Amino acid sequence: MTVYSIIMGLRVLSILIFLVVPGLWKIAPAIFAVFSSYFAVIIANAVGMFSKPVESADTDEGARMTMLGFGMTPVYAECSKAGCRAEAKWAVHWRNPRIHAEDRVKTWAACEEHRDELHDFVQARDFPVSITPFGIEVEKL
Repeated sequence: MTVYSIIMGLRVLSILIFLVVPGLWKIAPAIFAVFSSYFAVIIANAVGMFSKPVESADTDEGARMTMLGFGMTPVYAECSKAGCRAEAKWAVHWRNPRIHAEDRVKTWAACEEHRDELHDFVQARDFPVSITPFGIEVEKL
């Protein structure tokens, strides 16, 4: 992440230089500003490809660094409520009957605090909904 931050700082600097430099000299900082973000992402992801695998919580195999996960594997499932990072103990299964058949069931993970709130949110829309302990699959609803 350090290399990425440095390149993004240079990108901002090149944009400022673009605003100050007259004439055709503006081309160089403009080109750098356009392409630097692409190369910064490529370099940041390449660093992760060559890193050591981290221990996975679910398997004995290691997990490589990914663009979104950065090598961190969650130890538990997180609640689906926006902004909540609590451990999910419940699963809220639901479907929209207007657009999905009975075998198309969507599942939200829910912590103890947000279980009823997520259930009530779906139920208020008259969608079929059920709650099970987390990890139990529902085939039809």
